Amino acid sequence: MFNPEKNNFSRQTTAIIIIALVVAVIILAVLLKYFIFTGIRQTVGNNQSLQRTVDPVQLSETYKAQSSKIISDFLEASGNNGTGIGLLALQAQQKMLALSLPVQFKQKHLAEVLLLGEISDLSASGHNDQAVAKVDELRRIFTQE
Repeated sequence: MFNPEKNNFSRQTTAIIIIALVVAVIILAVLLKYFIFTGIRQTVGNNQSLQRTVDPVQLSETYKAQSSKIISDFLEASGNNGTGIGLLALQAQQKMLALSLPVQFKQKHLAEVLLLGEISDLSASGHNDQAVAKVDELRRIFTQE
């Protein structure tokens, strides 16, 4: 019935299996950590080599030209079409958000983008008079330097 040698053998076998599993998990964790950090270092290194130098004067000129065109096109179109300004404002806002801008234009850019959003929201909710007032406010901000 009860064989002490067999019971002792199964305890030793169980202990060896548990120790082998613990060692395997530790080795796997070390290898995983090594490959993850190696991959991250290589990715960061590659991204740094892909960075381009930005000429601040060129960025400023490009931003001014693109943003001026977007806002002036919107103002012209909204003057011709008082009922569809919500969609026009949303499209202009999306174009403005896609621009890269220098720090010195951040405040004016933010004001224009937020106003375009307000115009779109007001027009969508049927408050066209308030939307037109916001268009006038945008025109005032746009003409300021």
